[in-house]
Amino acid sequence: MKYTPILILKSQIYLTAYSKVENKENFLPLFELFDLKFLDKIKEMPKIYLNILDMSGGNTMEYLYELFIEAKKIQNNFIPVIDDTYNFDNKKIVFSYFKKMITEFDKIAIKINGLDPLIIPDNIENMLFLIDDMSKITFILDIEQTFNKTENEMFKLFKNSIDYIHETISNDIKNFVISGSLIETSSKNHISIEEAEECFLIQNKLLSVYYKLKDYYPDLELIYSDYTIDEKHKFKDDDINVRQFYPSIKYTKKDGNICIYKSNKINNFDKYKELCKLIVKNPDFIPNHCDGCETIQECSINRKGSPSSWKTKMITHHITTINEI
Repeated sequence: MKYTPILILKSQIYLTAYSKVENKENFLPLFELFDLKFLDKIKEMPKIYLNILDMSGGNTMEYLYELFIEAKKIQNNFIPVIDDTYNFDNKKIVFSYFKKMITEFDKIAIKINGLDPLIIPDNIENMLFLIDDMSKITFILDIEQTFNKTENEMFKLFKNSIDYIHETISNDIKNFVISGSLIETSSKNHISIEEAEECFLIQNKLLSVYYKLKDYYPDLELIYSDYTIDEKHKFKDDDINVRQFYPSIKYTKKDGNICIYKSNKINNFDKYKELCKLIVKNPDFIPNHCDGCETIQECSINRKGSPSSWKTKMITHHITTINEI
């Protein structure tokens, strides 16, 4: 399976988590850049998708193009992502700078945020007719909150989107990234170990839908993608100075489902040791699997960690685990 984890370049958490992942050549991450001060952080990375969402200089195609050219001076091995949140109203500007874009870069990705309903800005559709070789284009279809939808609902949304793109733009578009966020950031709906004496299991419905789409479209190049253990737009636990928290560890199982080990004892750091003791009993657990698992093994003996450090470790574990499926 080909995998594209989506990581947010607006705090050190995501960079640290990514740096601890081994075998980076086996997957193609998508970095969403919300703060230009992190631009120089991509210079030592292998090939990536790069989505620039820092709109401090405007949100036009002209501004986006100029940022990608600056990024290319730092790292010339990325695929630029044109995000549908940019301003595509001025047809002349859109077409002019898209022509420059397809000259500068071998491949380009188009990211559509939200498929319910599917809305593709008209000038995105129109500018794609400027391309002779559709193998240069990848559509990233982001369904957002998969935990609020059934598998049938998701399959229908992805299928309708792919079919619409083929019908209105070109049947030659073969590259699609199937994307979404897996977990609700808030822990209020997660049952604690004090209540159930076990983890709260989140089914990875997005992964199941991905496999169904692979069977349905055998001639397409489909890539699975997620926001790891984060919820899109709601990165509430980025703040390392969390004043109140429930000890929680989001542990991805080897089948792609996610176990949430949570205590209802607010601000109790000692509970992390208890959570880790439960995780090491999991048949999936391998102590030296990754940096996250090594920390879990150590914490099961000696209490260790904080909300931000556990988030970092479990992003590393999630990417490593999904990349092995």
